[in-house]
Amino acid sequence: MGISPKEYRVDENAATITWLLKPATDSVSVHYRVLPFSFLKKYKHKDKRLVDSQYAFLYIPENDGKSKSSSFVDFNTLDYNGSYGRSISVGNNQDAALTSNFNLQANGFLPDSIRLEAAISDNTLPFQPEGNTQNLQQFDQVYIRLSKKQNLLQLGDYNIDRPKGYFLNVNKRVQGLYFQSGFRLSPLLDNTFAVSGSVAKGDFARDIFNGSEGNQGPYKLTGNNGEQFFIVLAGTEKVFIDGVVQERGENADYIINYNTGEIRFMPRRLITKDSRIQIEFEYQSRNYLNSLIYAWDELKVGKKLNFHLNIYSNQDAKNQGYNQTLDGTQKRFLSGIGDDISKAYYPVIALDTFAAGKTLYKIIDSTVSGVRYDSVFVYSTNPDSAQFNISFSYLGAGKGNYVISSRVANGRAYDWVAPVGGQAQGDYAPLQLLVTPKQQQVFTFNTNYQIDSFKVLNVELASSNYNPNLFASSNAGQHLGFAGKLLYSEQRFFGEKDSLKHQPWTWKNDASYEYVDAHFRAIAPYRNVEFARDWNVPTDQAASLDANGKPDETLAAYNTLVANKQLGALGYGFGFYERSSTYKGYRNELSYTKTEKRWRVNIGGNLLQAKDTMQSSWFFRPNALAEYRLPFLSKMLVGASLQQEDNRIRENLSDTLRANAYRFSIASIYLKQPDNKTFNYSLGYTQRTDELPRQNAFIQQSHAQTVESKFGLVSKSNQRLSFTGSYRRLHV
Repeated sequence: MGISPKEYRVDENAATITWLLKPATDSVSVHYRVLPFSFLKKYKHKDKRLVDSQYAFLYIPENDGKSKSSSFVDFNTLDYNGSYGRSISVGNNQDAALTSNFNLQANGFLPDSIRLEAAISDNTLPFQPEGNTQNLQQFDQVYIRLSKKQNLLQLGDYNIDRPKGYFLNVNKRVQGLYFQSGFRLSPLLDNTFAVSGSVAKGDFARDIFNGSEGNQGPYKLTGNNGEQFFIVLAGTEKVFIDGVVQERGENADYIINYNTGEIRFMPRRLITKDSRIQIEFEYQSRNYLNSLIYAWDELKVGKKLNFHLNIYSNQDAKNQGYNQTLDGTQKRFLSGIGDDISKAYYPVIALDTFAAGKTLYKIIDSTVSGVRYDSVFVYSTNPDSAQFNISFSYLGAGKGNYVISSRVANGRAYDWVAPVGGQAQGDYAPLQLLVTPKQQQVFTFNTNYQIDSFKVLNVELASSNYNPNLFASSNAGQHLGFAGKLLYSEQRFFGEKDSLKHQPWTWKNDASYEYVDAHFRAIAPYRNVEFARDWNVPTDQAASLDANGKPDETLAAYNTLVANKQLGALGYGFGFYERSSTYKGYRNELSYTKTEKRWRVNIGGNLLQAKDTMQSSWFFRPNALAEYRLPFLSKMLVGASLQQEDNRIRENLSDTLRANAYRFSIASIYLKQPDNKTFNYSLGYTQRTDELPRQNAFIQQSHAQTVESKFGLVSKSNQRLSFTGSYRRLHV
């Protein structure tokens, strides 16, 4: 029979029953269900002392003989792997040499949810990856990266990439410390900042040259100071041909040898006399200890307004040289040339003892056409007179009195050539270029305001402080430069979509104004790679990073584009460019683009009218492209293009064509198969005609015909067989 709940009390936590009234029977049957755990017992996943501890060391209890040993340091979920090796190299011409290498990679989480990434290596013989593939494996990177939420700390090697903005174009490999963090000031204010202190690994350089007909390379790169032998930092190069960026790799456009500074172009990219090649890169100069301080801060105000500040400061330690050691006399010499570092050529003439393996010179006097020249150095193998060790430098054609000797010597020798009419006839001089310590600082402030969903206003101000010679007395007035840019963009929509034949219209407008002070010096070029050619400005003036002799610049532009999915896009652009009072140019550009399911049409052209103190130019460049995808033959693509350039540069006084005027036309037809097919191919034919000025008229100078073919076969086992071939016929 049942017992009333009033006659007993149950304690569920203690699992006991207490009788309030003694039952009448001598035995009771109790039925109940149980849980798999007790509410009175304490449960914990980790010991409290481990959770509250601020140290990476575990609490080590007293060993009672039963507990198992544990790791001294808790690496949590950290995965790591690496290698360590020692080797001995011997040879019949060398003693035994011990080499070692150590490589360690780690990735995972430390306590307190801190993510760790690390790559540590120590190689006796450091090496760089070969530049023959699209993706590079960086063997020489050493870094430790710690991150948690918005905080990031990195020590070792890292890249400083181009920040937000226009004037500060920087992409450098550095070694040091980088810290980044962010915090919210209020519901409408978010701030993110970063600071970096490092040692720069290299200097930026830009080489511009024309290719040689049929010569795929190698082409030797040159440093800022005329260096021929240096190491290019792997992966820092950007290669352009005719303004189009190229792809690295043996099956792509080019390969590069970073250790020798040589670039070679692959058969996919045929190099001719008309190829305009431009290469930007970083190389190891290491003339002085170079420090780099970089910081940025970004403040977001709601969703419409943000501010961005960049601070960049790069300077050489003038009293801590690496590859170059200067004595007191040389330092006083550099302090006397001021900011004109083109005069930093110092005579290096050292007395030396004669030896069979040395290239030494004797000093003589020479009289040519009644003019006496003393201190003429002549290569000699006579122990009695060969006692001078001379360093020669290349100054340029007609700027020196020495040329490379044709005689066989223990190294390169030089011969003296007498001047003619006071004009030097050689390329070299017994001088050595002393590289001056430099300082370069750039500060930029950028603000971006989203007026509404379709309108944006951007303003950027920049200043620079460039000192080309820290040994010279400070001339701050000539070192400070300023620049600014204003950009307004808007987008409007008209009409409504009611069918495929009635599509809405889009109207885009951009207006910009840019001013650059004569003394403003950027870290690297920030404009289009074809900017100088677009405006008929000499390349050495437009691409020069040196502020000496550079004029003030004003650049204004307006671009508009009207687009409709059914009718295509029609665009017009107007530009104005002025360089102080010496140059003024106006540029008009018109374009039309139409794309359908099977065909595409591009028609455009631009006209430049410019004038400076010596010449005036009329530069017209029309172009057209048409492509059609055949519905049969596996949707083969057939196309044709036409490109012309008519650049009439005339003397202002005589109104005659100058020697740098030209005109050419390029016509091409091609047939392509889509790349995603098992078997793909392309065939193309190009014809080019060049004309040069003669007797104030254009006369045909050359005629070239080129046939290119590419075939590729892709198997199901991810194997690919490809063939590339070109045939070119040039008639001059």
